[in-house]
Amino acid sequence: MRGKRYAALLFCIVFMHSMSFMNVAKENTVIPFIFDEMPVYFEGEYVNIANDTRGYVYTLDGKHIETMENENEILENGYIKVEPRGEETQWTVFTTLGQRAIEGAYDLLMVVENDIAIVGNGTWRPPGIFLGKYGAIDLKTGKVVVPLEYERLSMSADTSYLIAENGHGSEIKYYAFDLLGKEVSDLLTFVCIDEYDNAYYKVLNLKTGLVGLADKDKKLLTAMNYDELGSVVFESAVLVKKDEYWGASSIDGTDKLLQPIEYNHAISHQNKMYSLHKRLEEEISFFYGDGGFAFSSGKYNEINVAYGDIIYLQNHQDKLLAGFSKTGQIIVGPFKDAYASAYEQDDFVRIYRGMSDIDVSSVMIINKWGEILVPYDNGVSLSNDISEKGLSLYNLEKDTTLRIMADGTHLATISTSGTTDYKRGHVIFNDGNDAYVTDLMGNILIPKGRYKALYSSERVSFNFDFKSMNAQVDDNTYVKNKPQIYGIDKQGKYGGLELPQIPYIYKAHAWAKNDIDEAIQKGLVPKDQQRDWRDTTTRADFCRLLKPLLDHFGQNSGKQVAFTDTNDPDILAVAALGIVHGTGEDKFSPNRPLTRQEAAVILARTARLLSVEPTGEVKTFDDRADFAPWAKEEITYVNGVVYANDDARVMQGASENKFLPQSYYTREQSIVTILRLYRAKRDL
Repeated sequence: MRGKRYAALLFCIVFMHSMSFMNVAKENTVIPFIFDEMPVYFEGEYVNIANDTRGYVYTLDGKHIETMENENEILENGYIKVEPRGEETQWTVFTTLGQRAIEGAYDLLMVVENDIAIVGNGTWRPPGIFLGKYGAIDLKTGKVVVPLEYERLSMSADTSYLIAENGHGSEIKYYAFDLLGKEVSDLLTFVCIDEYDNAYYKVLNLKTGLVGLADKDKKLLTAMNYDELGSVVFESAVLVKKDEYWGASSIDGTDKLLQPIEYNHAISHQNKMYSLHKRLEEEISFFYGDGGFAFSSGKYNEINVAYGDIIYLQNHQDKLLAGFSKTGQIIVGPFKDAYASAYEQDDFVRIYRGMSDIDVSSVMIINKWGEILVPYDNGVSLSNDISEKGLSLYNLEKDTTLRIMADGTHLATISTSGTTDYKRGHVIFNDGNDAYVTDLMGNILIPKGRYKALYSSERVSFNFDFKSMNAQVDDNTYVKNKPQIYGIDKQGKYGGLELPQIPYIYKAHAWAKNDIDEAIQKGLVPKDQQRDWRDTTTRADFCRLLKPLLDHFGQNSGKQVAFTDTNDPDILAVAALGIVHGTGEDKFSPNRPLTRQEAAVILARTARLLSVEPTGEVKTFDDRADFAPWAKEEITYVNGVVYANDDARVMQGASENKFLPQSYYTREQSIVTILRLYRAKRDL
């Protein structure tokens, strides 16, 4: 049977190969193929070339910028940072015209924004710690703007000031300078010392040394009362630390604490939740981004990883690993003697058996929704190609590579070997002295004959370290100015390419696809909801899905409602009809995940509003004791509403005669049940 499956796969591969040459894409050359060594980074008209020991800066037309003889050169923020020959860890700076920008050389040098170089003289201690004095130089004039008198110096996160420090612990004294070198410490309420990815600044009170949070317009969102800030949790909360304890603060400008500062540990999770833990308590408490309590971990007292819709926790007493939903239900496992691991951007979690990752054949792969894609003892090995949406599996016995997306789709590419960039949608094949590129479906993007070899920029790493703290040329540096693909052409010259990104869109489950297509065709699914079919529905998204149904049947209300945490018109319109309610304190909590029993209540209220009554036989679920008191009647009601026959219910049970009231509700489930309610109303 396995042989037949592989034969079928090879047939698909050959077929896709024969058809794919009809779809050839023209690549964009961002670094011309004129260089004798690998280009690693480019800025405007200049490119950094590197080998294992040295760097060089050239113009894009191949002219080397003459600075000094036999030096290491790094292109950094519009200048060339140079390590002269024979001067260990000493750095100076030249312009891209080859003119010296500063006199002398320094043990530490960082070219930062606004033509400023932060410099330092002192000594380096393992592992990469610099001990010395810092200052700053204006590279346009060569003048010192901050003297070398400070133990620490940095550019503010908004690039407006230079922030200097002397002293340690409670004795730290802070200074702020404008970019001309004038001290402005007494003129500023705070300075921005760090930038969050989601458009916030950590800000520092120069007088007290305490920190707070501000938005991009530098409006304070919290008090500046904290020793440290943790992560911002989905634009709703920030983790805060004071006197060695953690809590969570709102970021709405009220300075309200969502959880008191009394916890020993605080973790922000990628699934828009955070957890707090007291050292002497076994349980870990989980909260939604708005501060609402989600669940406690019970006997599971260690977090392995929280990713997608699943939080993996370990119970050390019983040596168990289990995956919990955002609502606290165990939906994966439990597994005995196992642990979970995931990389930050991947849509997969690896479950290792026997508490060891040495034997990769004993790894299980589970996607972000808790579905097992690769079981234990699968006969294949993970390759290095596992990134975000896909993974590659190599079968040693058959010398074949299978590429699987997180939704379980097996990709039919035109070769059994290659490097896959799942993020951008490319597969790069190096076939002897030739190279070509396909998309994830096997269509040719770059045919054979142009390049001798091609490499994904995510797979190329450079080992040398120029000892400058922020300018190591490696796989994670200068990502925005790295080409997607490095290559060597037929003449043996190096360059860099960009290709159109071809993102892979996750498919809905087969049982939902036809209903989703019909719902879209009938105008029941807004454009912004035609995505992420398998992900958890939020309270806000369910309202946005209900609004077209209500509009179709002319349901609206002149009643005015208001919430303090949303002004979304769809939410307000649905709430005005009494279909959804707030969560207390005038909040709606739009970003909380929706549970099955919450969905049942909302659907039952909608059915009543539309005068759709239950006509099906009353069913009794085995887990009815788990229903919340406020949901019991409504679960019975909506389960009794049929749209075709007694077996076609608007909302059915989950499995094994259970309703699973606390399990989360997905977007595809939401769309399917809203379509069924539409059918039930239409057929009255």
